[in-house]
Parts: sequence; structure tokens; C-alpha cells
Amino acid sequence: MKTSPKKSSRKRKNLKKTSPTQGFSNLSQYIQSSKKESLKTVKKEKSKQKSNPITDLSQITSKQKSNNHKIKSTKNKEDIQPPIKRKKSTSKPKKTEEKAIKTENNIEKTIEPTETSKSIKKKVKLLHSPEITKLKKEVQKQTKLKKVFLENVELDFGDYPLKNQYPRHSKESQKSYHLRLLKSENKIIRNLQDGLLLTVEYDGDLNKAFAKFYDFSDNKIKIWIDTTNHHPYCFHKDQKSTLEMNNNLISFPGYDGMETVKKYDLLADQEISVTKIYGKTPTDIGGSQGIKALLDGAWEANIRYHHSFIYDNNLIPGMRYKIVNGNVIPLDPQLDPSLDQKLHQVFQNEAPEIQAMADVYHPIFSSPIPSLKRMAFDIEVEDTEDGRLPDPTLSKYKVISVSFAATDGLRMVYCLDRTDLQEGTFPESFPKNVEVIFFKSEKDLIIETFRKIWEYPIVITFNGDNFDNSYLYHRARRLKIDETLNPILTSRGGGMVSRNTDYKQSLHLDIFQFFANRSIKGYAFGGAYLKNSLEDIASSLLGEGKVKHEGTLIGDMSLASLIHYNMMDSILTLELTTFNNNLMWNLLVVLMRVTRLPFQDLYRLQISAWIKSLLLTEHRRMNYLVPRMSELEERGGFNRSNAEKFQGAYVIDPVPGIHFKVAVLDFSSLYPTTIKTRNLSYETINCLHPECKKNKLPEINYWVCTKRMGIFAKVVGYLRDVRVNYFKPISNDPSISPKDRQAASVMTSALKVFINGAYGVFGSPNFNLYFRPVAEATTALGRYSIHQTIKKSESMDIKVLYGDTDSVFLLNPNETQVQELVKWSKADLDLDLELEKTYQFLGLSERKKNYIGVRTGGEQVDLKGLMVKKYNTPEFIKKKFKEVQDELVQITDLATFNQKKKKIIHIIRSTLKAIGKPPENGGFKIEDYAITVIIRREIRTYTKTSPQHVKAAKMLRGKELANLGPGSFISFVKTRSSEGVKPVSQASLDDIDVAKYKELVKSTFEQILDPLGINYQEIQGIKKLENFF
Repeated sequence: MKTSPKKSSRKRKNLKKTSPTQGFSNLSQYIQSSKKESLKTVKKEKSKQKSNPITDLSQITSKQKSNNHKIKSTKNKEDIQPPIKRKKSTSKPKKTEEKAIKTENNIEKTIEPTETSKSIKKKVKLLHSPEITKLKKEVQKQTKLKKVFLENVELDFGDYPLKNQYPRHSKESQKSYHLRLLKSENKIIRNLQDGLLLTVEYDGDLNKAFAKFYDFSDNKIKIWIDTTNHHPYCFHKDQKSTLEMNNNLISFPGYDGMETVKKYDLLADQEISVTKIYGKTPTDIGGSQGIKALLDGAWEANIRYHHSFIYDNNLIPGMRYKIVNGNVIPLDPQLDPSLDQKLHQVFQNEAPEIQAMADVYHPIFSSPIPSLKRMAFDIEVEDTEDGRLPDPTLSKYKVISVSFAATDGLRMVYCLDRTDLQEGTFPESFPKNVEVIFFKSEKDLIIETFRKIWEYPIVITFNGDNFDNSYLYHRARRLKIDETLNPILTSRGGGMVSRNTDYKQSLHLDIFQFFANRSIKGYAFGGAYLKNSLEDIASSLLGEGKVKHEGTLIGDMSLASLIHYNMMDSILTLELTTFNNNLMWNLLVVLMRVTRLPFQDLYRLQISAWIKSLLLTEHRRMNYLVPRMSELEERGGFNRSNAEKFQGAYVIDPVPGIHFKVAVLDFSSLYPTTIKTRNLSYETINCLHPECKKNKLPEINYWVCTKRMGIFAKVVGYLRDVRVNYFKPISNDPSISPKDRQAASVMTSALKVFINGAYGVFGSPNFNLYFRPVAEATTALGRYSIHQTIKKSESMDIKVLYGDTDSVFLLNPNETQVQELVKWSKADLDLDLELEKTYQFLGLSERKKNYIGVRTGGEQVDLKGLMVKKYNTPEFIKKKFKEVQDELVQITDLATFNQKKKKIIHIIRSTLKAIGKPPENGGFKIEDYAITVIIRREIRTYTKTSPQHVKAAKMLRGKELANLGPGSFISFVKTRSSEGVKPVSQASLDDIDVAKYKELVKSTFEQILDPLGINYQEIQGIKKLENFF
């Protein structure tokens, strides 16, 4: 419709006053000017960023200049390599800059010269809309990648400079060769002012133990070779004269002499003479064809040699030493006198054995823990043809990027130049002070990576044993990189990894294995993370996860995106050792000290090996002979190879239904305390003293020694007491310095690992000092304690609703009754009973170990034995259960229960209806259907049958397979396909098997409804028969 000239003129007048186009003859001119202004802004930003280390990569550090590392910026066409043929990605990442320009151009194109001012105004407003403004700002914030190259790589590090002077012998291992070079160049230390002992190892060619110390004077690793003339050995109870007549022993090539020594036999409770037999090598003692086999058994022949060396020389990994003329001497730990006095007060009324342990272990626990220089690194490898993770041993694919992050501030990425990929831009979140160096040659990239590893004393990886180190090692061999440049050593692995990887000079820390350790995960970090992936651990402990790259393979990322992704992995890996005042690092060092295990063994072994090493340390320190399993079986009347199950903890039948105002009383550290107070150990149960037979244990037909304290009781008792009575109070004492409180907190966490793991280890037939009567007596005394507590409660007219292992649930006792029970427990049972929690509402099922409890105040809901707690429960069920929880916490009496019951039924019904629907229709995202399962063994070992999670794992491709070894997790969804499953990354909502997920909802929520007295048929709308009458 046409407008009158007068009206039109008025509109133009108003437009002139208010429009951003004022001063321009038409809108096109204004738009072109706006573009120029935007371009000026971008250029200004770029000029500002020229001094930023992230963007100005042409600046060379003085260190690089001194190493003659020539850096050249690629500007000429002849510097660019020909493009590599690659399979292009079908899904490209969004380009913010392209999107901004495209949107702006589309708006401009729609403007006609004859358009009305009202329409023009609208489009001008759109041009300056928040969306366009936001896109422009994002473009300005992004930093364009600049390529800086490193050329003329110098081979001046590692063992390479000495290889011609000292050629490697035939069949000489790389480790032995490195030690020989150090020895030839007089670089094996004989004097050290201040160093931290980190590890002790054995070298076969030298046939000696050697140790690695962290030298505080220059932050480097120094190697010391044994000067004590220590030899491998074992013991035998036959007299020396008898053994000298054994021709097989005397003529054995590995036999190296014998002598008679005194040892204390705990089973016989007397000092005895034994023959100490020496071998030339550790294999000559404990090997399948060694002395142990020749003699049909021997004592202490199975202890690993480098551990034996540590015990015999009273070395403590993680403590400071000096070396004088080749002799290793401990440094004064310089303890706080006030804390030292407090410790003696804590143990002044304890048994002499416990007091003696306190004197020995106090310096170990209380010495300050230094933070050592360390570097984390991570590698990225190009995608395979089938998208699967490349096999490290074959190493057929190029290493395309390596990132480094260190405690000295290093942030660096080495990137392989690939002209077939877009360069891309760095986002605003890209870390500051990152130096990016490009390489035209993968071989040079790996060589420079090796240089970095040689430079740092401690090198950290996440799953480096399984992948990063192993891949670099084999890829270097494939590229024919000289082995004297390669710092990596490989050896046979075990447990969570197929291969162990270490370094010739530095030390390797694979934090994946440390954080995946069940005891560390459960006791030290309280189950803060479920999966053992870098994403889950970092997200849980650091509050920050990996860089996301959904829909884009690693090999198809832009170079800037790849660098960002790779850099963040190294930063997260490093920060997991530095967060919370070096919490993880401090735990590692404390555990090394307590167990006496060297650095590389501590993080690779489980709790049973830690406790075994601690007990072996005590046997050697006290000159006790370690018993053979056959002796323990004979004394205890059991057969380890045919271990029968014994009666476990006592769980009383619950009183089903809903209850209000319930108190839960708990025995503090029931099993460890029982082991200590009842003196349970392999040598004290059914001891040889006739007078001790009167000291019968209740509930079981065993007696316990009254003449001496058992070694199990002493070790567990001391660890329990020093945690509860010393470190825990210090960690909460405001009068103590923050530094000392933090150190005490670390000790509290570390000792919790030992205390809670002790009983499980003692009760495991796989444990080297397994003694069935100890496990039987511990659980029997636990049952007895619960029985007696129930009897006492009932005698006080308190109703007992439930009891489980170490706790009792009492209906509404008053404060006086609780205090009376606490005093009675200490006087009659010698156990600490305490009020652990109170429930304002408790729902008990007829099934044992199955209940719902709402803490007083509604701050927490406790679930026992419910599937919804488990990590393999789909997220949508967890979300809906959270809604149920929100209703549960409001229940305080019968009236509110009846109100909330209806709402809970509605929540579950709506959940069933939503399954299979998209989020916009009230349903769930595909990720919410994921079922997560732990992988117990290598995927390739599943040949005959494949469980669902293994089927899903075999469908994965690329980097997704990186951590899929034992101890890692796989997430999948249930589908209607022939396989019945798909990995989450490959599934869509159309694949979902609705029926199976409805069954899963039923099986999960039935467990919740049972304690609440709700029948699942009510959810389905089926009325109970009694409702009709």
C-alpha cells in the first residue's frame, strides 16, 4: 500500500534522527562502512595480540637459540609440503567467522533500494541484533593460528653423544647400556648433599641393585649403584652341614655359598638357627630352576630382589638422604618438637610393641613432603582406516601432536604440519603462554619429544603404559630413530596394563593406574568419580573436563582445534597431581614411605601388595622368619588351594515398613579394632602355650595368645590408633598451622586406605600371609559384638529395627540411652560405639541390606542395596530418582508420607511414558539411556562369547578406544538391532529398545517402592484385589 508523501517524509525525518545510518546516503553504504569498521576492530585486536605468547609464536626462547634450533615462518609456497590424501570428514566443525559474515550478507542481500524506511529500520535492527553482535565478538576473541617451525634438530642428548665411544654390547639391554655409560663417564653418584629416594631397581647385566634419587641442588635424577655388596638369598631350616651334603645344591652354577644365622620363628615362638643360602642372581634363588626348586621349597625365596634390598638396608622410598663416599645416609627429618611430644602422649598407655612402632614410624609420617619438578605429556595419533585405536606395538600411524605441561610453567605443543587440514583459530579459552612449534617431519617431532622426556626428572602420563609411551617407543623403532635417543624402556606388565613403560633416567608416573586403584578411589577420594577416564576424574576432582569434539575425529580437526584438545589433556594430567596443595602427589609419597615400595611399584600394585610389603618390612626389621604357606596351613588346619567359605558378618532381619526418628549406632573401625584388641594374628591364634588355651574367643572354637602381641594386631592397631588419635585431631585443630593440618589430612586419608583394606587382605586366600582363622575370628567377634549390642538395647526397652555388620538401627532412643550404650560398649566389648546418624524417616524392605533413610533435617538420602546407586544405571533413571528424592526428604510423619506417596507414583508413571520420546516432547536425550559397565579384561581376549558391553566396545572407533583396557568403562544403549546394543556415540533415539528400558525402570524402582510399601502394580494402574472390598 502506498503512503502519502507527507507521511513518508515524516517517517524519513524520524529515521534520520534515530537510525544508526545517519550520515550515509543509503543503507548499502552504511553496511559497507560497518564492515570496514568491523575489520578495523579485528585488526586492532590482532595488533594487541601480537605481544601475546599464544599468538606471536615467532619469538624464540633463549634456550632454543642456544640449542641452535632454527625457527622459520612458512610464507613461501616452496615451504609447503604437497597435500596428503585423506578421507575427508562428513561433519565439519562450525566456523564462527563464516557464520557471522554469511548471516550479515544474507541480511544485506534482502534489502531493496525501493524498500520502505520501516522495513529498512527493521533490518538495520536485525543487523545489530545480539546474535550478530555475539558472533562478531567471538570472531574478535578468536586467535588465528600462526605456524612456527623447528628445523635442524640437534642429536645432542640422551646416550647418543657417547654411543661411538662406548658401543653397545651384543644382547645388552638399553637399561644396562645406559648404566654402563654413566659408570664409564663417572656419572654414577658417590656423593649427594640432599636427595629424595624415589626408586630401587635391579639390573641384570650389572647384577646389582641401583637407586634413583631426586637431587634438590639441580632438580635432576641421579643414579646410585649398590656399594653394600648385597646378594640374593633365601633361608632353609636344615642345618648347614646337612645342606653341604646336597650335591645338587653345591654343584648348582648359581649357588654362591651359605652361612648359619639366627632368626625368630613366630609360629614356634622361639629363636632358631637357620641356613642362609646365597645365589649369584635373583633368578638363581627364586626361579623355576633355582635353589628353591632344588630344595623343594625355601623360606623367603619369593620376595622380589629389589624389595629385599630395600628391607635389608632399611631404605624408605620418599625420604631424604645424603650420600657420602658411596654410602647412603638418612637425613635428619627435623620434626616439630610439639607434635613429637603430642604423639608420645597419644601412645604412652599403649603396649610396648605399639610404642616401639610409633617411635619408628613417626619420622616417616611427619617428615615434610617436597613437591618435585615434573612434566605431563600426551600424544595424538592420526586416525586409522577403520577408526579403531592403533595398536601401539605395530605403530603404523603417524604421531600428529604432542603436548607438554610442567610444574615450571612449561606449556608447549609439538604439531606435525599437514597442509590438507584447515589451520583454524584458537578459542578465547585457549590457555595463555602456550608455545606451539610445527614440524615438517614426524621423525623430528618424536626426537624433540624424547629430548623433553630426558630433560625432566618425573614424567607423567594418563594411561601411558598402555598407549602413549608404548606407541612412541615402537613408532621410533619403526622410523629407525637411534635407540640411544629413545628414553623409554618397556617390560612385561600386569593387572590393568599389558606392558610397563619406564625411562632410562627419568621416572614415569602413570596416574591412570593410581586413580583406578580401588582403594585410592574408594577410601582416599571417597568415590568422587565412577569411571577411570581422564574426563570423569578431572571433572570430579578439578571441576573441568576434556575439550569436547563431538562429531569430529581427531584427524579431521583443524590444526588449532587439535592443539587445543591435546594441550588441555596434558594440563589436566598435570593438575591432577597438583590440585588441593599436591594432594595426589603427597598421598603417593606417604604410601611409598609406609609400604617401603619403590615409586614405579607403588602406583601399579593393589592394596594387598602394599600391606604385604609393610608386613615383610616388619618381619625383616624385627628379624622374624617369614613363614611358608605350608606352615600356616598346618597351624591353621586349612588348605588355601581349596578355600571353603566361612561365616561372614551378622545381618539381622529388618522390621519392614516405614519408621520415624531412627538412630543408627556404629562401631568405629570394627574389624581393625577387633584385630588389635583381641590380638588376632597368624602366630597368636591357637598358639603353643598351654596356659593360653583358657583365653577362648566367643562364637568360635579358637584361643588367643596372652604372652605376646601378634604382628597383625601390632601393625593394624598402630595404624588405626595413629590415624584416629593423632592425625585426625590435628587435621581439625585450628590452633595448628594450616600447613600441618593439611599434612595431617593427607595422612588421615592414606591410613584410611590401609585400615579399611586390612581385613579384606587378611581374609583373601591369594594373600601371601593368608591365615583362615584370623578371618574367621574377626567376623565371629563382629557378630558377637552386634548380638550383645542388640541384647543390651532390648534390655533397655529400645526397639531394634535392623542391624548390619557393624551398626544397629534403634527406634527413637533418647540421649541418655545412647550415652549409656556407648559407655557399656567400651567397658564390656572394648569397642568404640558412636552415634553415626539419625533418620527422620526410614523405609525398610523385607530384604536385608535394602533400605531408604532420610537424614534428620532432610539434607541427605541414604540408599542401601538399590540399583539406582550403581554407575551402570542410565542417567534418565537417576534424574527421575532425584525427583523422588526431593519428595522423600519432605517426609517427617505418616501424614506427609501419604501425600508424597501419590507424587512418587506420578513421577514413575511419567517416566515410563517418556521413554523413547525426544526431549522436545518430554523425553530424554540419547546419552541419558547410556548403561556404563567396567571392563575386567582385555577386549581381544573375548573370543567365544561376548557380553553386551564387550559387543559395544568392539564397535568403537578411534580415540574412543584409548582407555578400553582392564579397569576402564564402556557406555552403551540397549537397541532393537541384532546385537542388542550400540555404543552411545553411534546410537540414535530411533534405535532405543523401549520395552527393555521399561523393564529396567521396573526392576530399579521396585527396589525403591518395596521399602516404601508401594506395589509396582499401582504404578501400572492395576488395583490391588483388596481395594474392591
